[in-house]
Amino acid sequence: MRDQDQRVAEAFAAAAELEPEEQALFLARECAGEPSVLAEVQRLLASDGQVAANRFMQEPALEVTARRMADEHIEETHVGEFFGRYEVLGLIGEGGMGEVYLAEDTELGRRVAIKLVKSGLKTREVLRRFYNERQILANLQHPNIARLLDGGTTEDGLPFFVMEYVEGRPIGKYADAHQLPTTARLKLFRTVCGAVQYAHQNLVIHRDLKPSNILVTEAGEVKLLDFGIAKLLGPAQSQQPAGVTATAVRVMTPDYASPEQVKGEVITTASDVYALGVLLYELLTGHRPYRLKSRAPHEVLQAICEQEPDKPSLAVTRTQQVAGSDGARPVTLTPELVSQTRDGHPAKLRHQLAGDLDNIVLKALRKEPERRYASVEQFSEDLRRYLGGFPVLAHQDALSYRTTKFLKRNKVGVAVAALVLLTLLGGIIATTAQRNRAEQQRLRAEKDEYANRQLLYAAQLSLAYQAWETANVGRALDLLEAQRPKPGEEDLRGFEWYLLWRLTHERSRALLGATNTVFSVAFSPDGSKVAAGSLDGKAHVWDAATGQLLRSFDAQAGVMNGYGIAFSPDGKYLAAGCANGSALIWEVETGKLARTFTHTGGVVSVAFSPDGRTLATAGDDHTVKLWRVDTGEEVATFRGHTERMALVVFSPDGKTLASASFDHTAKLWDVASGSERATLRGHSWAVLGVAFSPDGKDPGDHRQRWRDQTVGRSKPSQDRDDSRRRNYPN
Repeated sequence: MRDQDQRVAEAFAAAAELEPEEQALFLARECAGEPSVLAEVQRLLASDGQVAANRFMQEPALEVTARRMADEHIEETHVGEFFGRYEVLGLIGEGGMGEVYLAEDTELGRRVAIKLVKSGLKTREVLRRFYNERQILANLQHPNIARLLDGGTTEDGLPFFVMEYVEGRPIGKYADAHQLPTTARLKLFRTVCGAVQYAHQNLVIHRDLKPSNILVTEAGEVKLLDFGIAKLLGPAQSQQPAGVTATAVRVMTPDYASPEQVKGEVITTASDVYALGVLLYELLTGHRPYRLKSRAPHEVLQAICEQEPDKPSLAVTRTQQVAGSDGARPVTLTPELVSQTRDGHPAKLRHQLAGDLDNIVLKALRKEPERRYASVEQFSEDLRRYLGGFPVLAHQDALSYRTTKFLKRNKVGVAVAALVLLTLLGGIIATTAQRNRAEQQRLRAEKDEYANRQLLYAAQLSLAYQAWETANVGRALDLLEAQRPKPGEEDLRGFEWYLLWRLTHERSRALLGATNTVFSVAFSPDGSKVAAGSLDGKAHVWDAATGQLLRSFDAQAGVMNGYGIAFSPDGKYLAAGCANGSALIWEVETGKLARTFTHTGGVVSVAFSPDGRTLATAGDDHTVKLWRVDTGEEVATFRGHTERMALVVFSPDGKTLASASFDHTAKLWDVASGSERATLRGHSWAVLGVAFSPDGKDPGDHRQRWRDQTVGRSKPSQDRDDSRRRNYPN
């Protein structure tokens, strides 16, 4: 029965996209030998009616198809049931393929949202998409993406997953309810771009970006939802056309779908850029990009692929009837109504949108993916430049592009004009003035070539300045280098070239202040400060952005080498190891010495636990010690290394400590019990570094991986060995 349900869903989805006169022939071929499937599909098509047309623009085709199938499997609500430790409180909403319930986590006492597949829709395609969504959410950890908390299977075998409960409004309704002006809407939209760009960096294309999937809480926090039809990019998937993911059903919401989506072509991150363009168009103007005479699917698809949208500044001046929030009663959008929830007056709103914002939005909505913004990050960056009053990357189409389009639209006329021109040129060649005209043309060409070189030089210098301004020093240097004249060419470089050349070479910055060798460097957790330990007896802290020396801390006996300096996780404290056997902790803002800890030998490495409550120190006395930061109490001493230490680090969860030593080994220690968990052997000389994998699994559980996560040295000759030992600071 499950296979038959899937056959019915696939055949119905394919037939529903055909014209009525084509459906009979398609079903005769597709359902040959399957009378029960044929009868069920014909019944669904007969009852389809206006429902499909009403939902075509607001829901992906796969959900519409699934909703029709689900109507045959009406069941009782799950309210009051328990899914593991989660008590179902009520139905939040439902789509074609699944239902979302509000539930109570009985162990943690918090509200959560549970999504599960409808029992009548356990087809392979629906389950595949459900598990795909769950896996995608598991891999995405971003403050503006709804978090996956748990997952499981009901007693009836229905898969479900648990997400954080987001109580908010769709982004457009939130902005209108709070009457956000244009600048505030742009800042809110850039937050959405940040979440989508994070998904792209994790090889995930959302494919269904629309207002109902972007909620904003009353506190103004944005949450991106519903990765139900998202696509994972990979070596196999990146070149796979969208249409092969379901039989004749393209996963999209047409109102926000890109031309390549509706045509079933390859889907890339450019499709999400287009959907964000539609979203921004609607957020700024209250209108959608295309004016339609009807909601007929073929007209919608034709508009997406062929119709050029009005400029946003023009859209806000038109009066248009749109569907109301209840989907039935139409609402008349007037310039006054739109501007009331934005910048107060139609003229002011139009002036705000005209120019750069028109260009930015229309660049995101271009039909050809390669002509849109190269990434969501670039899209967001252009908005940042607009908000900051800087020149934007979006601009009007180049002359060469408009010329190409003109030639394609007027092939016959251009051919006739070319024929006339050739005839005219033939007559000119036959005249006695041929030589004079040829000479004039040569002189003109030389003059034009020189003018073109000057224009190209100016354009390249402008790009080099933009690259320098955005800290892309490599790009700026490449552009400047390209302006050097070739042999025989006139040198066009002037003062501006030499100024940019100097600026690009001064972009990198030296941090001045230490008066002796610097052996250890650390960034603060927020990246705003840089600290260094030096043999001048001080620890120094600089502003990472300006290079300004903020403070120097007296280390009393010289800051140690190696990894002897570290910020606390909250950035409030700085710890450093010293040659006299002490480890010092200062308050970063005040410079006050907060704690002093001691070893019997020099302290070569310090590390804060992830929660910042514990400091680990490693010394030349062959030991690792743990200290309470708040009280200064010694918590534990780990012994086992036979030579001096090189480095100590905590695992990401703070439960395991790893140490590296000159005795050719690295050791793993259990922080809670103080016991040694493992000794990692194999290096022929000192182990100078050790690190945990990002997933927090330590080398002790993966014996084959520890070799790649420790840093050692091959054993040198005896003389060289003695030399290195003498030069290694103590």
